Amino acid sequence: MDQEPSWQRQLLIGLSALIAIGLLIGGVMAAIAVKAFDYAGLGGNSGSASSPAPILPTTGDATHTAPPPRTPATSSSSPTPPAVRTRRPPPPQHAITLSASPKTVSSFGRINLAGTYPGNDGASLQVQRSLGDGPWADFPVDTTVTNGTFATYIQTSMLGINHIRVIDKATGRTSNAVTVKIG
Repeated sequence: MDQEPSWQRQLLIGLSALIAIGLLIGGVMAAIAVKAFDYAGLGGNSGSASSPAPILPTTGDATHTAPPPRTPATSSSSPTPPAVRTRRPPPPQHAITLSASPKTVSSFGRINLAGTYPGNDGASLQVQRSLGDGPWADFPVDTTVTNGTFATYIQTSMLGINHIRVIDKATGRTSNAVTVKIG
């Protein structure tokens, strides 16, 4: 004679099945969320060299341009002292250095960007692009300086010569420009 399981056993089996299904669905959703955050560049270590922030491809029609650097206003109430001839210091070196690799890629190819910005840990650097002799426009990616270095990558479909730099918008300092050929 078959004996039906007690209601407690049925409840335990049902709860175990629900927990297993919940864990499975939760794990899948967590994996999807982590990949989405990484793809969108919202991960916590997006500026580290070991795991650069993924960049969403762009068609290259960024419309935000970098504002011109601010110059302090001078007071005109006091007369200007006569000019004193002094030796001008050599032009300043870029405090931010930038390199790109590779220098030639196909459309939407990965361009690795890395550089240094000593003494500026935590600074956020905005990637910018100029096509030909055009104005600098913000590229939809930024990176953070850690231990004096930064790294990220970009992808674009804008064919031809692309000039890339990074800018610390808090200070107005820019890196050297690197040239990459997309084609």
